[in-house]
Order: sequence, then structure tokens, then C-alpha cells
Amino acid sequence: MSIREQFVIFAYCVFAGFVCGFIYDLCRAFKSELRLKRMGALVDLTFWSAVLCVFFATLFKSGSGQMRGFAIIGFMLGFIGYFFAISREASNVLRTVIRFFIKIFGCFIYPLKRIYGVISKAMSEFVKIVQYIQKKAEKIVRKRLEKSQ
Repeated sequence: MSIREQFVIFAYCVFAGFVCGFIYDLCRAFKSELRLKRMGALVDLTFWSAVLCVFFATLFKSGSGQMRGFAIIGFMLGFIGYFFAISREASNVLRTVIRFFIKIFGCFIYPLKRIYGVISKAMSEFVKIVQYIQKKAEKIVRKRLEKSQ
């Protein structure tokens, strides 16, 4: 592999790091603007899945899938460079765009949040009922075992 090819791979990885920084800001904006406290882990999982896809797609397309140290360094430099260069501005723009869409589609989002709340409450009540039944069943089994001994 020539120096020129390695430089191209490095440049692709720096750009991929920038893209992953943007994806991070996008996920962070969604979590803060939509107040997804319960689903934060799902958003984080989505972020890391996207980062892995971007990273390995970049390595596969540019470097024939070879894992090289300079590619990893380029990826990290791009990610860090994004945060020092444009993260604050991009985050503000993303939050403004998300707020705009929330205002436009709020009439659709509100019923979905209500449905989610009702389903969540019903599931927690269902879990409580199942736990109650489990405790009663354990008592009955213990009594029968004591009688049989």
C-alpha cells in the first residue's frame, strides 16, 4: 500500500470521525428535546451501532477492510476535531430543527406519547399482578411441601 493510498484512507477516516460526531450531536439533541429519559439507552445503542457501521464501512470501502493504526487515529482525530470545530453550532441548529418539527408534528406526537404512557402504566400494573400471583403461588407450594413432610 503506497503512502498516497494511506493518506486517502486517513482522510476518509477523519471525515468518518466528523460524521460520527454529527451523529452523536443528533442523538444528544433527540434525547434532550424529546425528553427520552426512559429510552436513553436505546438512543445510545443506536448511536454506537451507527458509529460502528460508519467506521467499518469506511475501513472496508477505503482500505479493503484492513485495520490500521493510522485509520483509528484518523477516526479519533475527526471525532475530536468535530467537537472543537463545529459541535456547539451544529448542536444548536439540530435542536432548533427538532423543536421546529415538534411544533409542526406536535399534534401527532402528543397522542403517541399518551399511548406510550398508557401502555407503560398498563405493563407496570401487569407486572405487579404477575408478581402478586407468583408470591401467592410460592406460599401455596411451601404449605403443601410442609404438609407432605
